[in-house]
Amino acid sequence: MKGGHLRKRKIMAKLVSKSSKSDRPKSASEMKREKTGPYSEVFLAVIVVGTYLMTSTSFYVCWNGWTWPAAFYYAVQAGLSIGFGVLAETDDISRAYTTGHALVGAIMVTTMLSIFFEHGCDRIHKIATQCHNHRHPKQKHEFLAAHTSVNLHQKFIDDFISIEVAVLGIWLLAGALFGVFIEDWSFVQSTYYALTAISTGGLQGPSETATSFIFTALFSLSGVPIFSAATAKFATTWLEHRAVHRMQEQLATEHMSSSDFADIQTLTTAQGSKGKGEVENCVNLAEYLEMELERLGLVQPEHVRTIVDRFRVLDTDNSGSLSLKEARSGGLVV
Repeated sequence: MKGGHLRKRKIMAKLVSKSSKSDRPKSASEMKREKTGPYSEVFLAVIVVGTYLMTSTSFYVCWNGWTWPAAFYYAVQAGLSIGFGVLAETDDISRAYTTGHALVGAIMVTTMLSIFFEHGCDRIHKIATQCHNHRHPKQKHEFLAAHTSVNLHQKFIDDFISIEVAVLGIWLLAGALFGVFIEDWSFVQSTYYALTAISTGGLQGPSETATSFIFTALFSLSGVPIFSAATAKFATTWLEHRAVHRMQEQLATEHMSSSDFADIQTLTTAQGSKGKGEVENCVNLAEYLEMELERLGLVQPEHVRTIVDRFRVLDTDNSGSLSLKEARSGGLVV
């Protein structure tokens, strides 16, 4: 019995582990898709954004008579709805074109740029995780202890100080240094220029030189998705932190009656999911997990019953546990 409980704990740890992988060997098509999928998305994003910007840049050069750096700068700042105000159009044909250009930019270009930036962050996350796991390997039996003793405040800090926030800080510093050394602005004005550029405020325009136009265009083109990702990271991290904190408070303050405690076993006992030799007047880990998930509103009872029914079908010998042979015969493992 003790060995059975230990095995169940290991199974639970494996199921909740983010790093756990299926034992099923991957097919050649799946491996190819994993290798080429993200890169094909990035390639598509580069092609779409490049075509979009070059088309509009060529239009502004031919119609308005601007230089290529000025036209490229205007295409970027109009497409991202920044609006620095350094350049201005003088006829309705150009304005009509820019109206459509800005509409397409708001819908399509920001999405393409976000795909590109997200892929870059995912690559950095994977490399950092691999380095951490290589330096600090964990044994499987240490998994539950490591994850149940997490300090919420430290986890919030660790999540907030992420790749997205670090990249945002570096990008803002780059823009500020450009303003100080190239535009000859004060550090405050330079930071003002950098932040309002990537937040699409456009309150400080660059000087009308080729260098300033090109830098501002590239800085904004990359900075807008970086700023969006970093602010979204902060918001989601804060909301997740608050949700976990409220969950812990709810678990610590809620109580139940003896009859409610007895009702926990109704589902699993009726379905024959208790293991041989298990005591009927106690609650095991799986039952307690089911109870708390239902009380917190994270799962519905009918969903749990569906899962239990599926388990009962797979458990052909009614032992309360699945063997590899049973899982394979039931199609769970291939």
